[in-house]
Amino acid sequence: MLFSRKGVKTPMRDSSYNFHTQTQQIFSRGGEKKVMKKSLSILLSFALVFGLFASMASAADTELTTAQKYQALVDKGVLKGNPDGDARLGNTLNRAEYATIAIAIAGLAEEKPATATFSDVNSKQWWYGAIEAAAKAGLVDGVGGGKFDPRSDVTIEQVIKVAVQAAGATPVEGAEVEGASAWAGPYIQAALDAGLIAAGLDYKASATRGQTIDVGYAVYEKLNPVEPAKVSVTSAKATGVAKVEVVLDKAVDAEKAKLTLKRGTATVATETKWADDKKSATLTLSSTKITEADYSVTLSGLEADQVENATASFKGEKETVTKLEFATTSDEIAHSNATRIRLRAENQYGELASFNAASYTVNVTNYAEQLTKDSDGYLVVKLNTTTATPAPTPGLTMIPIYVYFNDTHLTASKTFKLGFAPFVTKMELGELKYQNGKTALVNTGDAAVATVKLFDQYGNPISNDQTLATPVTFNNNIVPYAQYAKVETGDFNNDNEYDVRLSLTDKEDKASTHTLTLYSGSANAKLNFDIGTSKVATKLELEPYDGTLASGDSGKFVTLNAYDANGDKLTAQEIVDNTKNDRIKVTVSGVTGTASIVKIGPNKGKIALPTINAPAKSVVFVTASILSPNANDFKTLQIPVADARIPARVDVTKRPHAKTVLGTSSDFTIKVKDQYGDDFGSTAAATPYQVKLEFVNHYVVNSVVYDSGIQVTGIGAAITGAVGKDGTNEAKPGNAQEVIVPSTAFGTLNDGATFTATNSVFGEGTLKATLEQEVAGSSPVTYRAIAPTVAVSIESIDPTKVPLNYSLENISSLYAAIDSGLLTTPQKVATAGVVAKTLSLVVKDNAGNSVAYPDSIASVTVENPNVANVGTAGSKGYVIGNKAGETTVTAVVYKAVNNEQAVLTAKVTVKNDLVVIDSVSAKGSNDAAVTAGSYIYTNMDLKVKDQYGVEYAGVNINAYDALTGIRYSVSEVTGANVSINALTGQVNTFTVTSGDGKYEFIVTATAPNGKSASTLIHN
Repeated sequence: MLFSRKGVKTPMRDSSYNFHTQTQQIFSRGGEKKVMKKSLSILLSFALVFGLFASMASAADTELTTAQKYQALVDKGVLKGNPDGDARLGNTLNRAEYATIAIAIAGLAEEKPATATFSDVNSKQWWYGAIEAAAKAGLVDGVGGGKFDPRSDVTIEQVIKVAVQAAGATPVEGAEVEGASAWAGPYIQAALDAGLIAAGLDYKASATRGQTIDVGYAVYEKLNPVEPAKVSVTSAKATGVAKVEVVLDKAVDAEKAKLTLKRGTATVATETKWADDKKSATLTLSSTKITEADYSVTLSGLEADQVENATASFKGEKETVTKLEFATTSDEIAHSNATRIRLRAENQYGELASFNAASYTVNVTNYAEQLTKDSDGYLVVKLNTTTATPAPTPGLTMIPIYVYFNDTHLTASKTFKLGFAPFVTKMELGELKYQNGKTALVNTGDAAVATVKLFDQYGNPISNDQTLATPVTFNNNIVPYAQYAKVETGDFNNDNEYDVRLSLTDKEDKASTHTLTLYSGSANAKLNFDIGTSKVATKLELEPYDGTLASGDSGKFVTLNAYDANGDKLTAQEIVDNTKNDRIKVTVSGVTGTASIVKIGPNKGKIALPTINAPAKSVVFVTASILSPNANDFKTLQIPVADARIPARVDVTKRPHAKTVLGTSSDFTIKVKDQYGDDFGSTAAATPYQVKLEFVNHYVVNSVVYDSGIQVTGIGAAITGAVGKDGTNEAKPGNAQEVIVPSTAFGTLNDGATFTATNSVFGEGTLKATLEQEVAGSSPVTYRAIAPTVAVSIESIDPTKVPLNYSLENISSLYAAIDSGLLTTPQKVATAGVVAKTLSLVVKDNAGNSVAYPDSIASVTVENPNVANVGTAGSKGYVIGNKAGETTVTAVVYKAVNNEQAVLTAKVTVKNDLVVIDSVSAKGSNDAAVTAGSYIYTNMDLKVKDQYGVEYAGVNINAYDALTGIRYSVSEVTGANVSINALTGQVNTFTVTSGDGKYEFIVTATAPNGKSASTLIHN
């Protein structure tokens, strides 16, 4: 087992080899394993100590005999045991054997110096190396006179010393324990404080062996607990007037687990802080304190089959003051108009009691006494020791002070001698508290405040309203130097206590920790504060140019990315903010003008390239740089310059419906494209080019072509098809109606056009578009086609002759607006609410061709009005969401023939996901007159769209503020005084201040998720 000796002592040499071998066996695991758990040495150390005392064994331990526990530890592989099977539980330990055990516990190797440390230990003895190693490590000591006495029994206090050292406990300096040797007192007290042993033992008695097994077994079970299958709340107790400690018997997922405190049946608001092991938590009461009542804590948030016992209860106590004493050790107080003396009032939890100053009474005669509490929670007696009658005499007058707790009359009293005028001799700085829960100063204007406690020569506090022999002044020093850190001192919360406030006058580009030293008179104190970096560019990135950059281009942009010291990518607005102090500089070669970073509009944060004057086949260089003490970065981008843009073709980018009925209109788009596939807009520089439009009718009756009644609008001129090129007959093949679109009107053509049919007139109309170029040197000027002709057609059909098929599109995303509680009563009406959606009617012929069809919904009903409400107005059907779910709407639709009706259905899905703004758009710039009382969103042409596809514009942005949450801000104001209501966007005041009447300013509209749009308003 543990040791080789029998119960009867024998000469040491007779058992030396056997003991040494078996001691090594103690610390090996079963089988062939050589590795021992780290906790094993602690276990055995505890066992050596705990095994001495039967009082430390658990109730469960009594179920097994010592021999059974020994065998259990052997079976578990904790002990290897002896080859002969004899546990030798009755043996005692001698000092040589114990030295061998001590170095095994500590994991030390034997030491065999040439010269022995002790005269009675030599290198020929088997225990020589162990005793030398243990003595060198301080685990064992000699007995005096240069001797070790290896054959003497080891005592309990010697075992305790090794156990404390092996367990990592700290001896209590100067401790004296009754019944123990002086040297052992610090170790025994440490063991007592740690709960390792019970008090009142015979510390000088010899230590035996078998006792180590009794509690060693229990300690093993404690170090290796069997985790229960289900979690239980094992205990809950108040540990403070506003704190409850909760203990579980198993770790839980703190993200899911929730602890609820109740007083009786009423829930008490708390904040939960889980321990690192997730097996215990501290609940801090948010706005109340523990009172005399029955409390319970309940665990929830986990699956039912994961919880055994979810609740624990405890009896709350009414707070009371259990200790009241003066905090100062001095017997003198200052001669001052506002002398202060602090008292410490503790409750039953050892905290400063939470009672206010009115819960106490102070008795002092003739000194205008007042009782308050300071920011640390101390009671403070304030006296005017300068104006009493008769006049007090510094150095002679005695002033008795009595303070008692009103409920129990617990009293503190002390008589002080009146000293002299106060002066600062000591300073303490309180905890630095950052604003808004932050942990560092990050942004411009961020601040952190700490209380400054000043004390006079008598150890009493000095206040802001106190007259001193030398007025209080402060100086400070910050190490390392922080360029933008600002230090202020004063009474910032009007509590008559000094405060120090740290703030930033600008953002720093490097995160760092600094030490502030504050000085006042001969006193000083230090505190550390952190400066964080956020959204200050330290690294740049130029994205490769996407597209073609041609000679003569303007209005082109290069995407600039910026990152702060944390590696976080800056938003477009944050990039703009970094340009305000020229932190980011950009240059571009091969351009006319100066490059800049766009400050507003959809290209905000990008580099705007001026007009490209570099010739084709050359290169434009774009550079972006940061040059600062803490960050340097330089990036270059080369962009090849292509040939100047010219019109190359026309494309149909949006086709109209194939057919139309009952005079319905249909939109289409024909665009002019350049040789790179980009839109080619209006420009006088492209005068050699034009687009020829030709319109022909295909309404044929008995081989005669008639006007089809189809018109084209939106191209800068109306096409009716009534008269062809000859000016007398209908437009028809060979006699098409022609319209020329000059290069200066290409932009208008690109914006799109519309076919509009005439009711009861049938036939097909075709519009052809051909890009032409002037023939060089021709006179008169002629043009030739330089690209294939494109065409769009629409047919006005007779519904009595063409069968039509009708259907409704499903609505897959609708907000549960009515049930949200965020709408006014009128906004909940389907036909009036902006958040409602319009039913979309789809009409096709039998060939699957889409047919333009007029609004023709007669009525709408809904299957489940709890999910959605419906309504009709102006031959349109509307649906508004009520509660999350799915339902079906049914619409009655007028057909095109004989007022026949079709009954159609569609699925509607309503979601209760809160509205999130998906996009915010506005004009980049607007030459606009501004007047007080107007709404700035009109000048911005502001549009807001949410994730449900609902667009809010104009007055509806404000009307639906509960959903949109748009807020307005003004910046970069020049030539005017302007104030805008941040909530509504209404212009409060507007006055032009410039001599020439010119003004400009930027208005930014920002959604709650940070998405924004800006407009430069100017005249």
